[in-house]
Amino acid sequence: MNDHFQDHQEQITRSDIDPFNAQHQATKRQLDLKNQQLNQAVQQEDQVLENLTENNKEIDQFYQEELTKNWTVFNKLGNRSMYEQVQSVKADLFKESAKYRVAFYKQTLDTRLSALSEKCEAGIKMIKAHHRQQVASFVIGKMEQLKLEICSRQFVFLEMMKGKYEYAESLEKYPSMRDRFMQAVFREEEKYLLFLDNIVEKFENIMDEEITKY
Repeated sequence: MNDHFQDHQEQITRSDIDPFNAQHQATKRQLDLKNQQLNQAVQQEDQVLENLTENNKEIDQFYQEELTKNWTVFNKLGNRSMYEQVQSVKADLFKESAKYRVAFYKQTLDTRLSALSEKCEAGIKMIKAHHRQQVASFVIGKMEQLKLEICSRQFVFLEMMKGKYEYAESLEKYPSMRDRFMQAVFREEEKYLLFLDNIVEKFENIMDEEITKY
């Protein structure tokens, strides 16, 4: 009885699985058929491309042979139309080649000219920088010399003026003489110190004008 029950169960299981397997197999066959069709189409396209490539090679070979062919008088008379076409193509090739060469040479010259211009500009900048440094050093040196000389002149002048002030003290008994003498001392002191200041100012203005030129 148990064996009969197991057989019955196996029959039920197979009856459930068989339809699924059949559907799966049908789907697989359809996919395989589509893949075969696609592969055939791809192979056909590849063959067409190969044929076109071969035809182009043959045309290019024929074209090159005709262009490089040494045309005799007999060939020219026998195939006048082809000869004229070949000569026309050669003329077109020569014109295009000439245009290319002219453009190439122009580009080369422009590049060299641009590089030369940059080198010249860089050289000019370096020369200017060098001269400016020299001018600045010269101006600073001259200014320092002038300042030292002015300072020295001021010390000499003030020492002289101290003597005059000391002499003015000896005129205490003569008020009118002392007053006039001191007025002259004040004028002299003011004029000389102002004179020294003007020298420095004029020198600075001259140096400023020279610096602006650079």
